[in-house]
Amino acid sequence: IKGGKEIKAVLIGGAAGVFLPKSKLNLKMDYETLKENNAVLGSGAILVMDEDTDIFDMLVNVMEFFKEESCGQCSPCRIGNPMILNILDKIKRKKDLKGNEWEIILKTASAMKETSLCALGQSAIMPISSAYTYFKDELENQGE
Repeated sequence: IKGGKEIKAVLIGGAAGVFLPKSKLNLKMDYETLKENNAVLGSGAILVMDEDTDIFDMLVNVMEFFKEESCGQCSPCRIGNPMILNILDKIKRKKDLKGNEWEIILKTASAMKETSLCALGQSAIMPISSAYTYFKDELENQGE
């Protein structure tokens, strides 16, 4: 990585893919291995992030993609993406927090997966759940 920085994470499969930490860099990029790690290759895109990357900000960018790309035809995607972004904004600003924001985000994304009409809404949970699985401390301590 430029400047001799360390790799922090990769996002494999594009926006609808998964965040993986440095410890998972040696995974084989085959179907079985990725499935065992709840990952998909998706679009084939692989984004490498250095040690200075803010995973929270990356997750916000990914969710903005989902919001912009939603066709708006089904309620889970049309309502869920802006709702998740609104909660992420509250977390970032540390305003009106109730303490269960991540629980709501994960439940909303799970509901979107189960009820959205197309793969876009169904796949929003992938980056959210993987970021939360591997970078929970960073996400929960945003801005501290």
